[in-house]
Amino acid sequence: MTPSKSWSSYLRESVRNRKGQIPPSNLTVNLPQLSLPTFNGEPRQWRQFWSSFNAAVHSQTIPEIQKLNYLFSCLRGNALQVVSGYEIAPENYEVIRRLLKNKYGDPSTITTILCNELQAIKRNEKEWMTTIGNIERVLRQLEAIGENLEHSSIETTIESKLPSWVLNKVYTQKKVEMPWSVSKLRYFLSNIVHVTQQVKNNQNPSTFMDTKLTIDKLGEKPRYNPGGTSVLSMVRSNSKPLSSAVRNNQHSSQLTVSKRRPCIFCNRDHWDSECDAYPTANGRRNRLKVLKKCLICFKDSHNGERCKIKKQCFYCKALHNSALCDSRSTASSNSLVHSEVKDYHENLQIPPKMDYSASLYNSTNTTRTNTTKETLLLCKEVKVFNPTQPQRQKKALALFDIGSQLSFISQKLSQQLKLTESDKQIIIPFGMRNPTLCPTAST
Repeated sequence: MTPSKSWSSYLRESVRNRKGQIPPSNLTVNLPQLSLPTFNGEPRQWRQFWSSFNAAVHSQTIPEIQKLNYLFSCLRGNALQVVSGYEIAPENYEVIRRLLKNKYGDPSTITTILCNELQAIKRNEKEWMTTIGNIERVLRQLEAIGENLEHSSIETTIESKLPSWVLNKVYTQKKVEMPWSVSKLRYFLSNIVHVTQQVKNNQNPSTFMDTKLTIDKLGEKPRYNPGGTSVLSMVRSNSKPLSSAVRNNQHSSQLTVSKRRPCIFCNRDHWDSECDAYPTANGRRNRLKVLKKCLICFKDSHNGERCKIKKQCFYCKALHNSALCDSRSTASSNSLVHSEVKDYHENLQIPPKMDYSASLYNSTNTTRTNTTKETLLLCKEVKVFNPTQPQRQKKALALFDIGSQLSFISQKLSQQLKLTESDKQIIIPFGMRNPTLCPTAST
């Protein structure tokens, strides 16, 4: 026997021996029974309906009269009315199938419906991630039917649905990635949503309390914690009032209401350090002596020399009560930043190209001339503009507050830039007890 014949015989023998070991290719798998899809005449649902019906019925080797019966059983509403006049006969199955496909499966009809749906999406400053998700859902459906999305009209429509701060990021990214496209815009928005969601998932639920806004546990009144450093602390206007929420659950709460006492000097409802009836430290000391109160803890059971309480001043860090601080100007400290920035827009004439890396403000009380304290604020003259109308530009003095949660501009500047008011938020300014309603400007 030649070597070639010997090798061929060996292969044939191996195949015969292994035939019984090879599993059959067509195995019967018992899958759970699925109900047939239904179709009510909504064009956007046609592709989904027909894909399922085609796999379950149309592609099967069964009589056409049976396919037609299955098709009729799946139709609802307007779709059933369209074919209700046809006789249930085998020759009508293909006629009815083509009729439904031409009426509801026309890509131009679906395109028009999806474009109208995209236009109908409204901008939502609070639920902006949901808005972006709805936009992406419609765009993916348009892509699935073969539509080209690289149009300036599509880009403009998407941008019109975005909040101003997201649009600002988009315009900044446009300058980095040139040329710009709708696909790049979608990818950029997807990244913003992804990063924001990651931050929310990783953020400690208690971080909101780190804004240094101490709220009475029973929601009687918001109270400012002097330990904070931010110029402004914010409470969202869409949050429910704490007092009403607690009133509904008082039966389960073990807390007791602790109402803050009035001002020690004038007996009005404000902080001791904000008393304008006795604006100077000397005047307040004299008032305490008249009331026979301790100069440290403001109680009447002892005098200052025997007081065991050690209070550190919030303003100068010395060991005395903050309301008796000589280096603080009560009358002007709360409105210092706002008044100076306002004066800049109304009175000051600052030469161009002058760099104000730090602007100097005098916080001296006007009633005293023997003590002064200078405060440096991180300011710079900047050029601001309307993102949708870049030609509208103004120079403004910007105060950089690293502790602030939002950016603020004056109402006058907002009107000059033609910004539109879109929402209102409850704001609690620095050092103030009562919140104020602040309009939100957007483009």
